[in-house]
Amino acid sequence: MSTLSILAGLVVTVLGIGAMWLTWFFDQVRRGERMMVSRTSIKARPERVWSKISDGGTINGIVGLSVQRQTLPDEPDVIETIIGFQGGSSRVLERVIRNDPLRQWVTHAEAIDGQRQPYGAGHWESFALRPGRSATEVVLAQQGDFGSLFSALFSWYCGRRTLRNLKKASEPAKSEVYPQNP
Repeated sequence: MSTLSILAGLVVTVLGIGAMWLTWFFDQVRRGERMMVSRTSIKARPERVWSKISDGGTINGIVGLSVQRQTLPDEPDVIETIIGFQGGSSRVLERVIRNDPLRQWVTHAEAIDGQRQPYGAGHWESFALRPGRSATEVVLAQQGDFGSLFSALFSWYCGRRTLRNLKKASEPAKSEVYPQNP
């Protein structure tokens, strides 16, 4: 085999692999169903992080947002969140699918402003905690039919912002030290 034929074979292989990746990428852009995962490491005990997740304080992602969160009295596994922004408000109903304290919390968006299953029947959102020696890893996963790539990217951005706010709210002040696990 000559060097030229080996080089031609290599180019064809690289172009073939690139074409497969492009096909996969455009298929993901075209599809509405997406899963997005964001992670952060928080230098706080899992109990402290869990208390911030479960009290709803982490949704305050955008400046000027007011959040009121409560469980419905007739359905204890449904959380009602009223989000107010610039004089308007939205009502979000989330059903808790799984609540495993200090490990994972999974919810499904039942309705937003009366629209049933806005992100599809298979939509869910999960906070999972993985304790480590000096920090707790928090994994936020979102799955659903976000409608468009822009909508999915905006949802991912909001998730990242939520994790940033969770980190800021959960980490102790600089004077406190995260004790090592025995």
